[in-house]
Amino acid sequence: MTRFACLALALAPLALGADDKKPDPKGDRAALNGKWKVTALTFDGKEQKVPGERTMVIDADGLTAYTGDKKGRTLTFALDATANPKHIDLTLSATDQKAAGLYVLAGDKLTICYGEPGAARPKKLESKGGDKTFLLVLERAK
Repeated sequence: MTRFACLALALAPLALGADDKKPDPKGDRAALNGKWKVTALTFDGKEQKVPGERTMVIDADGLTAYTGDKKGRTLTFALDATANPKHIDLTLSATDQKAAGLYVLAGDKLTICYGEPGAARPKKLESKGGDKTFLLVLERAK
């Protein structure tokens, strides 16, 4: 019995370390790539009507909004998958306007919450009246 106890004690740090993997920001970035349909949009605590066929395409260049076939703005972004909740920083292309946010990727559902440019990063994935935050819910387009 003593040999087994010693072996268990010797292997315990290895087993504990197996679950201490840090999130891979490159893995999240790759997982975000593709076309996403906007299913819900809330600003300042009020649900907004999603205009037309609103989609977002995420690729190496950033995040580009589309309404139908019409291309809208492109935002570059940086992720911090080690933060809890995970952080996303959005920058409007060709400007210095930056918005700090949070994101959760769960399978084919992506939720992003961010404030207006220059505002503090939201603490939760929610948009309440008076906080001037956006809450986007997207589903991977099939």
